[in-house]
Amino acid sequence: MRIISEEAGKRLGQPIVVDNRPGAAGRIAFDALRQAAPDGYTAGYLSTSAPMLAAINPKLPFDFQTNFIHVALLAEFYGVLAVHPTLGVKTTADFIAYAKARPKEVSYGSYGLGSVNHLMFEQLSQITGISAVHVPYKGESATLQDLLAGRIQAAFLGLPPNEFVQAGQLVMLATVGPNRWHTAPDVPTLREAGLDMVFRVWSGISVPAGTPVGAVDKLAEAYLAAVQAPAVRARLEQIGYVVLAQPGKALAELIDTDLRGYRAIIERGNLNLSPSP
Repeated sequence: MRIISEEAGKRLGQPIVVDNRPGAAGRIAFDALRQAAPDGYTAGYLSTSAPMLAAINPKLPFDFQTNFIHVALLAEFYGVLAVHPTLGVKTTADFIAYAKARPKEVSYGSYGLGSVNHLMFEQLSQITGISAVHVPYKGESATLQDLLAGRIQAAFLGLPPNEFVQAGQLVMLATVGPNRWHTAPDVPTLREAGLDMVFRVWSGISVPAGTPVGAVDKLAEAYLAAVQAPAVRARLEQIGYVVLAQPGKALAELIDTDLRGYRAIIERGNLNLSPSP
């Protein structure tokens, strides 16, 4: 967001300050955005965590469609299913067969209970019938570290450093997006591996409900132009993003689609992911 906002600020003729509001899986930041003055001077960065938060916690004090106006869908990032080489598998089909033959013997890591890659693996388990042990971590770094060490056998990750793959420390089986990852063109998608499964980890911009149409349009124009600027696009692609540059309507539709999908995964798995009182 800093990369994109710096360019968008140039187009708006004033700097854009990125104000991080961490905590509660994004709830603190989203609530701050909801309560901000709807004057076009405060926008929020929304990601896949938004509908996921709503699916996990139906009692949020805000609704992602009625309390916000969605400005633009900017980019998306594809995860990858990676395994430790000691499993001896080279394809997704091999991994599924291996895990099915060893119920509860394979462990997989995630970035925490209810995180996107937790739900990715939960959906994989529901589709294929495998039974694996979930090991939640506090982020990607710890997950990757234990996967490299063989303390867990599998995980959905962001694209890991290629040197781990080249050195034989990690095996990438499939990407989870609708297309192959441009930085790993030899790795098939899960759909190409025969599974009806797609996860899109996206980025977008929204503003508080009540923001004037003129301000929304001006922000949309600036951010859509920024994400398509050659230098910005090149930088985003370098770190694994695919530029989308679509209007706010596309973001609103994607939030609805994701919310239904995440709720279905949680209900089918009878997962208890609600925060403790």
